[in-house]
Amino acid sequence: MNLINICDKENNLTSEEETVTEAHKKGLWHRSVHVWVYNSEKEILLQKRSRNSFLYPSMWDAAAAGHVDSGEEPISSAVREVREEIGMDIDKDDLQYYAMKTSSNVYNGFINNEFNYIYLLRYEGGLEKLKIQKEEVEEIGLFPLHLIEKDLNTENYVPHGDYWLKIIEEIKRRVDK
Repeated sequence: MNLINICDKENNLTSEEETVTEAHKKGLWHRSVHVWVYNSEKEILLQKRSRNSFLYPSMWDAAAAGHVDSGEEPISSAVREVREEIGMDIDKDDLQYYAMKTSSNVYNGFINNEFNYIYLLRYEGGLEKLKIQKEEVEEIGLFPLHLIEKDLNTENYVPHGDYWLKIIEEIKRRVDK
């Protein structure tokens, strides 16, 4: 079982390490990554989280996401998560850093206090080239941005709130350049 570094409320690493489960039970601050994959057709690649996930099971989310392992840099974690979850072979230079945001919420008794490092990845290939990690991902799909915008207020999506709209607007901006 992998350990993650624990942070203070300002995102400074402490000397503490915990398992992901314990960090969520105790509400400890830690780091995670989100990788949003898009293409020139203004489509976004989403993953449906595993029905066995303790956070937001069977809901659509970023193409790849996960916790930053102890001693790991966020960008290295992003590369690892993309490879593990959707089988895409990338390196650090393929990722475009977008932002870091804090999120704090409670879901099914788990307290999720995270510093989310957000990356964008342009991908022009098809889904047939990707291989999902069945333990964490039920399925993947390419969705037109305008359809996601219309459907966001349903229980189909991880409730990221305005964050979804910010990502959609940023992708549109990058495609329209």
